[in-house]
This record gives sequence, C-alpha cells and structure tokens, in this order.
Amino acid sequence: MRKVPGYQAYVDSGGGMDEATFLACRPDAVAIVCSLIGSNEVTDDTADAYDSAVFAACESLSRGAGSFSIGSFSVSGQEGGTDAARAAAALHLSGSGLLWSGL
Repeated sequence: MRKVPGYQAYVDSGGGMDEATFLACRPDAVAIVCSLIGSNEVTDDTADAYDSAVFAACESLSRGAGSFSIGSFSVSGQEGGTDAARAAAALHLSGSGLLWSGL
C-alpha cells in the first residue's frame, strides 16, 4: 500500500493551503498520482518525488475552475482541475523513475 503524505509534511515542504482544503483535495490528488505511477513502488529514493507530486496535484485541484462575466461578455477557464493536476504531478515525478511503465 502506498503511503499518503500528511498535512504537516505539506506545510514543511513550503505549502500554504489550509488544512481543510488540503484534506479535501488529497484523496483525488493521491488517485491522480497513483494513476500516473501505476504499479511502480514508492521507495525511500522516490518518496520525495511522490509526496511533491501529491502536493502539486492538491494545489492544482484546490484552484478549480474559474469564470467571469461583464455584461454579455463571459470567459470560462480551468486554472486548476484534474488535467492541470495530472500535468503538475507528472512534472514532479519526472526523473524519479515512477512514470516508467516498461517491462
């Protein structure tokens, strides 16, 4: 079973999200990271990359989607969300070997 990084580890790494938001985003962030690493095992050598990926995914998910309107003009965008969270997590996993899916 993969470990789940806690809020204190997030704060110690420089994260500034409040605990309630972190805990609300963490299950989806862990699921995203697990989908990226597949059957690769998190080891002592790759634990920092794994934690950083979970933290990055949490932060991205916490931003969610945004939109605004002025009169009849409106703009919708996705600053955060799952696609952005996957991309952010992948950046933190690159070079760790956890993204490798070969035999």
